[in-house]
Amino acid sequence: MENSKLYITNKINYKNQKDKLSGNIRRIVLLRLFTFLFFGGGALYFWGNGIIVSLLMIFGLGLFLILVSIAVSLDYQKKKLEELIRINEQELSVLSGNWSHFNNGVEYEEKNHAYTRDLDVFGPKGLFQLVNRTVSKRGAEQLANNFKSGIENVKFTNEMIKALHVEINWMQEFIAEGRIFDNNSYNKDLNNLNKIEIPPDLYNHFGRFIMPILTISFGALYFFGLINFQVFSIVLVLHLALIGYKYRRIGKVTNLVSAHDDQMKAFKNQILLLKKLNLDVKDFHSFNSDLVNNEHGFLAALNDYFVLLKRIEYRNNYLVNILLNLTLGWDQHLVRQVKFWKIKYGNHLGEWQNKLSQFEVWISGAIYYYNFPKSCFAQYNESNIVEIDGLVHPFLQFKMNAQFNNCSISENQHFIIITGPNMAGKSTYLRSVGTAFFLANAGFPIAAKSCSIPRCKLFTSMRTADDLNEGNSYFFAELSRLKLIVNEMENGNRLFVILDEILKGTNSRDKEMGSAKFLQKLNTLGGKGLIATHDLSLCELANDSGSFINRYFDSKIIDQKLSFDYKIYNGVCQNMNATFLLKSMNLID
Repeated sequence: MENSKLYITNKINYKNQKDKLSGNIRRIVLLRLFTFLFFGGGALYFWGNGIIVSLLMIFGLGLFLILVSIAVSLDYQKKKLEELIRINEQELSVLSGNWSHFNNGVEYEEKNHAYTRDLDVFGPKGLFQLVNRTVSKRGAEQLANNFKSGIENVKFTNEMIKALHVEINWMQEFIAEGRIFDNNSYNKDLNNLNKIEIPPDLYNHFGRFIMPILTISFGALYFFGLINFQVFSIVLVLHLALIGYKYRRIGKVTNLVSAHDDQMKAFKNQILLLKKLNLDVKDFHSFNSDLVNNEHGFLAALNDYFVLLKRIEYRNNYLVNILLNLTLGWDQHLVRQVKFWKIKYGNHLGEWQNKLSQFEVWISGAIYYYNFPKSCFAQYNESNIVEIDGLVHPFLQFKMNAQFNNCSISENQHFIIITGPNMAGKSTYLRSVGTAFFLANAGFPIAAKSCSIPRCKLFTSMRTADDLNEGNSYFFAELSRLKLIVNEMENGNRLFVILDEILKGTNSRDKEMGSAKFLQKLNTLGGKGLIATHDLSLCELANDSGSFINRYFDSKIIDQKLSFDYKIYNGVCQNMNATFLLKSMNLID
């Protein structure tokens, strides 16, 4: 497979780069040690010569700080390479059938959701886990919501996924930038910055201008001998008292700002990657513009944020803080700049963060499409037909001998009634069709060769369970779910319904009659869908109305062995295997 070759090549290249970088890091460490020993020893040797010692200390400290800065940059690059190696290892693992290392989204499961529980969307080994490549909590939430509710602009998402899936190295870099920092750092809500309270008394003219001018002026007068130290000390103590009085309050503001340091670094690196991305997709540039805009967009906000952060770093050194505050009113100017940054950008921060997380959703779809390039994108039709060719369940894409099936329902047909023996493939087929519908509504690729479907909501009833806490029996729980389907359709919603052996909680004859009447009601309400059943009497509905069609799965017994081809056929199944299975397991004579 071409995709596995690329992942292997990337993994090797990134490992080589990391090894080379590790060597450079070791050399920088040794150079820092040499710098300290050389300039420190030189200063000791020339200790009596003030000029030489001063020059050695200045040059030594400058070189040491440069080497520290280089080491920090190299360490960041090393962490990024480690993440890139891990990303490629994970994708190779996915292609071998193991995707357990991704978030499974179990926290997004809803007990009575229309289809997610029946279709194994969330939880271990679920579809969400197979597709999910989001890094942030917001990205995961958006992906989960898209899977649960669908999206409006399906076409735009289709085009973004198609365009991005050929940019695999770019996508891996985008993911790596988000993964470098821990989840707590990356997942902070930027709206918190807009909620910072900054009272005007923290940055008044008296503290910003008058007191620094007085301190400098009285210091100059004392220096030239025009006033004595007692007079100067009064001004100095008053200024220090004012600085100390506001120090902690201002510190609370600056701490809230600097708490987003790592997150903002990741965001800036991701946006710089976005600036390099040029996709031929309508509306992409308009969507992207306010993120990469250097004057008014998120990039401008980030650039200004890091200017503030550098100024905050100065105040974190107590000695430097006192000097800057005495001469420049540093803290009060700083907190005023934070307030104006918040006024300029604060109302947009949450929206920009959501837009970045939207890229995580598209990247999830694009990597899934890259891994399974034989997938297709659904085309919506107005004629209310369902035509899916070469359909397979996403979990079976890994198997070389997976059986591909079709699902065809014409405009005048409403329900396919599917019969067949146990284990022949009925439930898998139902889940394959259901998965195609919800992935289509989310704008994601479908495990099929082609797909044309109506735009409609999906509703399933396949795994109804009783609820002892609520005191509900299995039968009542199933009736309640079927009632939800009817209510949706009576409210005018177009539904595609998937049912698996309904009304199991009642006797056979009652079940047959109830199931037939329920399907007829759904047909009257304009529903469309599939039902799997062991009640062959339901197949008679196709004799009475063209709205119903019969399909079946079959099994064969060859040399006392049961075999399945998992292929769907036209008509009604005549072979059942329960008795054979009971005999083969010595459960009956």
